[in-house]
Parts: sequence; C-alpha cells; structure tokens
Amino acid sequence: MIVNRGRRPIPPAAVPLVGFLLQFFGFHWDISFHVELGRDSFWQPPHLMVYFGVALVFASGVVPILAGRGRASAGCYVLAASALGQIVAAPIDDLWHRLYGIDNTLWSFPHLAFIVAGSVTALGLALLAPVWRQPDGGPDRRTLAVLLDPTLACCGLFLAFLAFAFSEFRLNIPYLIFPYEPYLYPPLLIGAALVAGLIGFGATGLPFAFTITCAIFTALSLLVNLELNALDFVLTPSIPLLLPGALVADLLLARPRRAPLLVRVLLASLALGAIFYAVQFPYTLYVARPAWFTRVFTVGWPLAVAVGLLAAPLGLAIGRLLRRTRSPRTEPEARQPEARVRTPRLVRPTLSS
Repeated sequence: MIVNRGRRPIPPAAVPLVGFLLQFFGFHWDISFHVELGRDSFWQPPHLMVYFGVALVFASGVVPILAGRGRASAGCYVLAASALGQIVAAPIDDLWHRLYGIDNTLWSFPHLAFIVAGSVTALGLALLAPVWRQPDGGPDRRTLAVLLDPTLACCGLFLAFLAFAFSEFRLNIPYLIFPYEPYLYPPLLIGAALVAGLIGFGATGLPFAFTITCAIFTALSLLVNLELNALDFVLTPSIPLLLPGALVADLLLARPRRAPLLVRVLLASLALGAIFYAVQFPYTLYVARPAWFTRVFTVGWPLAVAVGLLAAPLGLAIGRLLRRTRSPRTEPEARQPEARVRTPRLVRPTLSS
C-alpha cells in the first residue's frame, strides 16, 4: 500500500525496515558462514536473505517514485539509491572473488561499498518518518516525544549497519587471519558513533540523541549475539560499550547552552572517545578476549582524536541536511484554532426625514 502524503507517494515504513533488518542479520549469518564453512556460492542461504532484504528496500523506493511519476518523498529516492548501490556491488563482489579468490578480510572494495550503501537505507527511513513540531516550529522536547522520535532510532540503525564493517574486530577474529591491527577498531567505531549521534542531534535538536542512538546500537548488538549463539558460532562476539560515553556526551551537548555549539560538539566528542577507551579496556581484559595491548592507546588514541575531528562536523552537516529535507508536521492537538473571520452584515441605508 502506497500512502499519499501531501500528494507525494511514500511507502509504509515497515516494508523497508523489514528489508533493512533482513540485511543486517543476514550479514552476520554470512560472516559466521564464511568463518566456519568457507565461501560456497553466490546463492548460498545467507546471501539470499540479504538479497531479499535489498529487494524490499529497492521496491519501497522505486514503486512510489513510479506511482507518483517522479514526485515522491526524498526518502524514496534515498532508499532506491542505497539499494541500487548494493545491487551494483553484489555482482562486482562475485567477480572480485573469481579474480582474486577468497578474501582474508571484510575490507574489500565491494564489501565496503555494500555496507555503506546499506547504512544509507537507515537515513532514507529517517526521511520517511513524520516530524512533529510545536506550533512555534521548535522540536517537541517532552520525554515521550524524545523516546519515540523515529529519527533517533534510525540513527541507531545507521550506526549498527555501518559498524558491521568492524565485525572482524568485534567477533574476535584471530590476528593471524585478520590482517589489520586492533588499534584501528576504537577510532573507527568512535568515528561512526559520532557521525550517527550528531546526525540525530542535527536533524532533531532533541536531547539525548547520542544515548538513544547508542542504546539502539547496543540492543541490536545483543540480538546479533543471540543470533550467533543460535547458529553455534565458534567465536564469542564482544559488545561495544558506547552507552556510558554517549550519556556524558549528551549532557555536554545540552549544557551549558551559552557555550558555542562547536565547543559543545568537540567536548562531547572527546568525552565519548575517552570514556569508551576507559570502559572497553577492562571489559576486554576480564570479559571479552583478546585484551587490548599498548598500541591500542599509544597509536589508537591520537588516531581517534583525528577521526573525531573529521567525523563530528560530517555528522552535524548530514543531520542539518536531513532537517532541511524533511517536512515538519505539527501535532493535531497542538495546532492553533483557526481564527474566525466575522463577516460584516449588510445594513440597509435609511432615508433621513
């Protein structure tokens, strides 16, 4: 069913959301499939699950565009473009394997293109979501509105899909197999979290954008662990502990309001990164092996600062672009009543005596 909202057809958000989740969980099934069984074929079961998810996203974008003869929501164009990028990357990945054999890392060009294009699907979902505003045009800052705002949930989906590129770190692939150094993991994950959280903050202006984004990401990470345990995966995935730093980052973004936005963003970025290092290190030391070693701090922390300086303005810019692209809607109960226009009565002139 295509909904016509403001003469621009849009699909029900549930259809591309189901497609997105099929891709997300299908990807993790696929990586466990490769680690344990090796590469079978282009049509192996995890691939088919991912392809079906891509098809749902592509149809969710293309059908409204065709139904509206080009006049469709911006989210439909983003969904169609993200799925088209994945469709193009899939045969390139198959050709890549035929030319170069089995990859020893997830970081091949077709894989990264597929992951980045898939993460953009979450931004398309954010564009499809309604934007509730107060009558004065400002964001609704009530607690229920903040918790239920779909944009922040979509930013969590964006972070979860983008972080799939770091799965080999999170799944504790042995260093002898995975060719990249572990010190790259914290800076890249912090950069992705900054982009996602600041997209939510820039798009909505709501408090606790980082916290809700990272909470959705953590919930999906736990679901992935349940999925891999059900598949009897041989390796134990770790959980990125981003939530404590996200909460402090939100507090720094909210107060003091007199400080320039750039200063608050930089302080929030530093807090998110520093607290993630401080919390994740003992977690890897005592709970999730292997433990971080010295280069994770001596090389990784300066790299994390550099990545954060690039990621923070990028996330804020994308968020503001989403804010301008989405069409705000005011809650029906908050709308001002229409003013009555009193029509003057016609008075017949009287003849003076």
